[in-house]
Amino acid sequence: MKKILILGSNGYLGSSLFKFLSTCDNYFVVGYQRHCQQNLNCPRIICRDFIGEDWESFFANNDFDVVIHLISSTTPSSSMELVLNELNGVVLSTLKLINSLKESKTRFIFASSGGTVYGSDYKLPIKENSKLDPVCSYGMHKVLIEHYLRSYGVSYGLDYKIMRIANPYGGWGHKNRAQGIIPLLVSKLFANDFIEIFGNTIRDYLYVDDLMQAFLCVICDSQNEHRIFNIGTGVGTSTFELIRLIEDAAGKSFKGINITDLRPCDVPYNVLDIALAKQVLKWSPKVTLSNGIREYLRTI
Repeated sequence: MKKILILGSNGYLGSSLFKFLSTCDNYFVVGYQRHCQQNLNCPRIICRDFIGEDWESFFANNDFDVVIHLISSTTPSSSMELVLNELNGVVLSTLKLINSLKESKTRFIFASSGGTVYGSDYKLPIKENSKLDPVCSYGMHKVLIEHYLRSYGVSYGLDYKIMRIANPYGGWGHKNRAQGIIPLLVSKLFANDFIEIFGNTIRDYLYVDDLMQAFLCVICDSQNEHRIFNIGTGVGTSTFELIRLIEDAAGKSFKGINITDLRPCDVPYNVLDIALAKQVLKWSPKVTLSNGIREYLRTI
């Protein structure tokens, strides 16, 4: 039985992944998270502080076949104060974590950001070998960790995989969370509030069930020639079109829309080329954005 550790198991993606992998045969899944509910009584949840963890001691007492890193304390629009905390906290602790695994046979899967690491100087759809040129600190931190993973892969043979994930939405983990533009818009719609959007950007939206299948494919991937995968749909949707899809699915119109300029942290368009994931991982998304939004509305 393969033993899997999910770092950040109480976050949006982490909670969804923990639930999904726990239903799979031949996997023993352990969650790692900072905060635990008082009534939580699950021996497969480790409640500890990622930033203060002694990873050498942790892995000396805990053996895992796969470690999946989903922890982040910022978003692309976070303030500089939070960004500095992330750099000094999560990023530094991640480098210590990577170093502690350098001589192990553990597979390290890092959830990077397909929406922020490439910046805006590229042709669509964006391939994995496109220039990394993030315009926000969130993306810079992801790129920094990616570089260290490659360095440890070359120097020590670390078994790592990087998933550059598009804009995930939907599923159990999004219930009661306003993380990402889709749940934010939906919450505004049903609260009958005005919405504010930053330009008519184009994004690649990925339904969480398809993302869970992608994680499973990366866990099982036996080849080492390709270590970095774009995980998205390859389909771009403008914010205006997204609003229309949400209104159609809900049968309700927004009270009003205020359109402002792009923020410095925003890129105007981002669509991922997923040909490599299709070819190597034998993975491809199944849920269209229209169907995914309707399914999401049924869960809230």
